[in-house]
Amino acid sequence: MVPGSSPGGPTNNTYTTNSLKLLTLIISKIYYSSIIKFNYKIMKIQIKILPKYAYLISSGIALIFFCHFAYKAVVAYLIYKDLYGDGIDVLVSLRAALAGIMFLLILLFFQLIKIKDLKSQRTILRGIFVGWSSLFIILIIVNSNLIYFIIFSGIAALINLISLFSLVDLIKEERNTLTDREIYLLQRLANKK
Repeated sequence: MVPGSSPGGPTNNTYTTNSLKLLTLIISKIYYSSIIKFNYKIMKIQIKILPKYAYLISSGIALIFFCHFAYKAVVAYLIYKDLYGDGIDVLVSLRAALAGIMFLLILLFFQLIKIKDLKSQRTILRGIFVGWSSLFIILIIVNSNLIYFIIFSGIAALINLISLFSLVDLIKEERNTLTDREIYLLQRLANKK
């Protein structure tokens, strides 16, 4: 008996290979059609976040960072004062500087809420997204142990990205609408005729 042969003689494998090909073809069609339908359903979901809420969430996350750095600065100052007396260590001043930067960012985010021009907001949101996402990537590369900072900066970057996409839709809608001044001028033009 030859290895690999069946004891009853040669078998006809054309039916089994053709049926396997047909089966894999059917499975692949079902699989890919379900993926396309699933992706189509996902693309229909529209999440809209207004820039105002993106600024508020960014300021909330900056407030969390501010509280953390301010607390660390106060603790480091008290420890340094007990150990060495008067003066400030570099660690204390760096943590206080980071807390000050976060406080200024909070004030800046609250001032950015007042801007009404959508194109200006788009440019600002791009900058904020770049800032949060670069912080997110740098924290992952430099120190992946700071998991809370990574999560918060990632959430802020994602929310600003969603708000940026929502703002693009708002700009498109604004192009298709008339302003009050344009409506007034059109009414005056219609009355002259």
